[in-house]
Amino acid sequence: NNGKIKKQLTIKDGKTTGLTKSYFDNGKPSEVAVYAKGLYDGNFEEYYKSGGLKEKSTYSNGKHLGPYELYYENGKISEKGTYGKTGKEEIFEYSETGNLYGVLTLSDNVPLSIKYINEEKQVLFDQENRKGMYEYPLYFSSGNKAVDMKISEKGFRNGKLTFYYTTGSKKEESNYNEGNLEGKLATY
Repeated sequence: NNGKIKKQLTIKDGKTTGLTKSYFDNGKPSEVAVYAKGLYDGNFEEYYKSGGLKEKSTYSNGKHLGPYELYYENGKISEKGTYGKTGKEEIFEYSETGNLYGVLTLSDNVPLSIKYINEEKQVLFDQENRKGMYEYPLYFSSGNKAVDMKISEKGFRNGKLTFYYTTGSKKEESNYNEGNLEGKLATY
């Protein structure tokens, strides 16, 4: 305990209400959010310990809703998009150098279109299916594959997934059944 405030909030009828601020030990804010009846409800900001903005978004009744932005610690945007009632609806991913490298459109957590390009502006993956895509890759900004993804019609991880390190080597193989980890898991 260093004597500095770690959190400021207001309680009404036993639930957090209004503007709430949380702080790191160094006194800089870690989170600034608006609550209603104990749930996030309004503007939300999360910060890095260094003081830079990490996330800026909006909540409604405890769930993300509307535009959001995520930032690298260097202050450049890493991702922005829009949350709908069932999750992210559009995602724009950026490299640490500021280049757009990924564009995804989703409906009920199922991708309808995905496009990834590398720093040299070469297309790595470009696919669209208005009925939904259930097996697809995700990429790091470096152009290396991040995940071989499989999902169910409900938008949950489903089947064998392979995750990769940023270097491109295999990191993990796992199996999912409707979002639940099931069976053997191997890490590398």
